[in-house]
Amino acid sequence: MPDSALLRLLDLGLVSPTFWHKAYPYLAESMPPESGPILLCGRTAAHFCLGAHQGQSLELTADCDIPVLQRPLGGGGVWLDEQQLLLVLILPRHWTSGKRPVQWFDALLQPMRATYRHFGIEAERIVHDLWYQGKKLAGSGAASIGQAGLVASSFLFQFPAQRFAACIAAPSEGFREWLSQALTDAMTDWRSIAPPPAKCELLQQLLHELKSHLGCEISQTTLSAAEQAAIETWQPDEDELYPARQRHVPHGIKLNARRFLTERHFGNDWVRVQTQADKLERLALSLPLDAATQALLLECIADSASLAAVLQSHTNEAALWAERIMQTAYFETE
Repeated sequence: MPDSALLRLLDLGLVSPTFWHKAYPYLAESMPPESGPILLCGRTAAHFCLGAHQGQSLELTADCDIPVLQRPLGGGGVWLDEQQLLLVLILPRHWTSGKRPVQWFDALLQPMRATYRHFGIEAERIVHDLWYQGKKLAGSGAASIGQAGLVASSFLFQFPAQRFAACIAAPSEGFREWLSQALTDAMTDWRSIAPPPAKCELLQQLLHELKSHLGCEISQTTLSAAEQAAIETWQPDEDELYPARQRHVPHGIKLNARRFLTERHFGNDWVRVQTQADKLERLALSLPLDAATQALLLECIADSASLAAVLQSHTNEAALWAERIMQTAYFETE
């Protein structure tokens, strides 16, 4: 069987965060154009991983109590630890050529979704995430490195929402409280749904689904001594990592594919907004408002004119406050 028809499984086991974030870019950069895909899996100790275009001082608190690394891939910050089976599918040029980015995501997310189904969890595909009963269960990211395409995700067994929230830079204690609550509402993990299977059983089923989806056989190998040494000395392209000028989500954080939490200060005034799709889901202002007005703001169309119309009977600066709300809110529907 030609190498291009074989998927190479590399199970690294428990490795250091630094080694993990060197392994997949090195393997992508060194992948021959006509080789078969690689599935890299493993676990690491707890750390916070920033995207290539993020800045630690902007995204995280100064006293963040876990190691912080930056990956040579885009996207937002993620928490990684031993309570996850980390996955990176590395696709060679002959596979990615002519395919749309959504097909790259399909290559890993569809087998993962089928694996969840095998174990009794009916996960739903929402953009590039997998959800269960309205909550994010698995995220993903994709990028090109060298001539290869990468798709990364994980099976999340337990998510430490409070520890994650404690690491995020917060403009106020109110923001941090909302963040802790929102993470509970926006995310879930395997243990919150059912007892997870043993790793060997989980990986065996995932490989079965990958074999079916990609149409290739599986070759389980280990890193060669040369690969091990090369990974340990690998360094990212300096052009891939650079100081960020603003947060990945301006003034806040992405909770899942549909929800965002933001807070912005205007001198002594401030606005805090939680959005879902194109709606205002939760809102707080330094401007005192009664509960009825708060409810009306959340019910109306999220634009300056509609918000100002609700506020005009409560302040002579209705247009100003409406504009501040819209400047703070972050919407993303796709």
